[in-house]
Amino acid sequence: MSSNKKIDNRLNKLFDTIKQTEEDTEEARDVAAPVKPAPVKPAPAKPASAKPASAKSTPTKPAPAKPNISEKPGAMIHPPMVTRALSPSMLEPRQKTITIQPGSAESSESLVTVPFQSGENWSMIELDADRRWNEDEQSLVQQVADQLGLALNNARLFEETRKAAQQMAAVAEIATRISTILELQTLIETAVQLTQRRFGLYHAHLFMKLDDNHTFSVKACGWDEQETHGKAMEAHHINIDVDAPVSIVARAARTKTAVISNDVHADPGWLPNPSLPNIQSEMAIPVISAEEVLGVLNVHSSEINHFTDADLAIMTTLSAQVGSAIQNAVLFDETQRYANEMSLLNTVVTDAASTLDLNKSLTGIIGQIAKALSLSNVDIRLLDSKGLVNIAAELHPGENKTGPLSSTAPLEPLLENPMKSGKHLTVRNVPEAELPPTIKRITDAYHTQTVTFIPLVAQDKAFGYASLHMSQVGRELNSDEMRLATTILTQVSIVVQNAQLFEQTRARARREQLLREITAHVRGSTNPDAIMRTAVRDIGQAFGVKSFIRIGNAADLGNPPVEYSSDSAPASTEGPNPKSNGSSPHQPEKVEGEI
Repeated sequence: MSSNKKIDNRLNKLFDTIKQTEEDTEEARDVAAPVKPAPVKPAPAKPASAKPASAKSTPTKPAPAKPNISEKPGAMIHPPMVTRALSPSMLEPRQKTITIQPGSAESSESLVTVPFQSGENWSMIELDADRRWNEDEQSLVQQVADQLGLALNNARLFEETRKAAQQMAAVAEIATRISTILELQTLIETAVQLTQRRFGLYHAHLFMKLDDNHTFSVKACGWDEQETHGKAMEAHHINIDVDAPVSIVARAARTKTAVISNDVHADPGWLPNPSLPNIQSEMAIPVISAEEVLGVLNVHSSEINHFTDADLAIMTTLSAQVGSAIQNAVLFDETQRYANEMSLLNTVVTDAASTLDLNKSLTGIIGQIAKALSLSNVDIRLLDSKGLVNIAAELHPGENKTGPLSSTAPLEPLLENPMKSGKHLTVRNVPEAELPPTIKRITDAYHTQTVTFIPLVAQDKAFGYASLHMSQVGRELNSDEMRLATTILTQVSIVVQNAQLFEQTRARARREQLLREITAHVRGSTNPDAIMRTAVRDIGQAFGVKSFIRIGNAADLGNPPVEYSSDSAPASTEGPNPKSNGSSPHQPEKVEGEI
């Protein structure tokens, strides 16, 4: 890597600097101080068998001088140097930091060992040379070791600083990009893909918490471009239960703290993923907003011991930014949904108030429900005074117009409990479900896969229900859709009550008008017979029935009435009855109105 090259360059420059410093020092010594001849030491006494001092001896060829680190030849020859990394446990506290291991008495070889520290790690320099090391040379080696440790530490700090700066820049870039995205799925996909690319990861994906608050599901993936598993992984949905005993993701979600495994194959709590065969290290960071875990950011590396504490701090910061962006997107979506719901409710109320026709109002309401929730059909059925079900409005499959009304039928036992409790009932896999024949015939006609029955309640009493039909396999209303449908259907009770009040008011107005008309007709005559005939006629016309008045005492009313047609009836009831000739008892008379 480039960092290793930088360290090598620093070391080479360090040794060159040290060598140049030593040369300048020795040159300064040569100039400042004259060279003094070495004192002549008397020769040691020789044994009697040795040659006399004055005798000439054949000069022996001196042994070639070995390189000396303190000498100043034209080309400096360094003794072999070896560096080794040490663990802190191998280094015990000691006074001397340099160790010399002399060779045998006949040899001048020795080994110099100098430990030095770089950060929290210890290393060691070993110099092996066929020579003796004086104090100046040992001091020089010690200085080299100190400078080497300092250079390595500086290089390490520089690399860490550079990496941290790059990672912070990546976090800033990702946060800036996702802060402008308000569509949730696009946001999390952008965040995960940028995380994988900017941090050079093997893989990254984001688990999001589902509506059950217990399951986390993969919603976005970021793959290494050299890998070929992306499409297969995206097509495969992974769900993890928050209480799963073997899962780094579940552990992070439960504890709300990041989890690192730098050797996953040695971690018993790691859950393998067949789609990611090259994972060596993994980190799971919970995405939290307002103390709530929204999801888990899961990142992977193909290197062992890849993630550090610094990586953990950076990823925690990134997950906080992602959590804030997700929360903003969710709030924006909720605001938009609320605005749409209010607009829909306003449309429903306006349409319902524009007409007093109950069927027309209900048809408009169920049309809005079907459009808002993408339903194949909706119908509304109301209970009459006898407890029978009458269909009030329905839609043809795929059409927004009133369909044929079904005949009156008793309430099915399947719906008795929902009608009493006021809670909705959902039937899944309708083609295979056992349903009453009347309901089965309707669901077959609508090609229903799922049907939801929602009771219509007014003053804590159910007066009907709505059937919401879904033709898509596996389709089911979620909590938000159910809330919207219930809110809209609340308007049904208002519409029905308004229609009933209107009918009652109109009927009362008809009765009062009829009473005024009959009273006016009756008061317009002084002839009793004409008064009775007028009353009978007006009442019969008002109610569309045959009406008559019977006159007589209790005994007379016990006999069958004598009926007169309008032509043969007497013109007046004053005086004796013409039929009786004044001799027979008075018979009850039936005065029939002209219809």
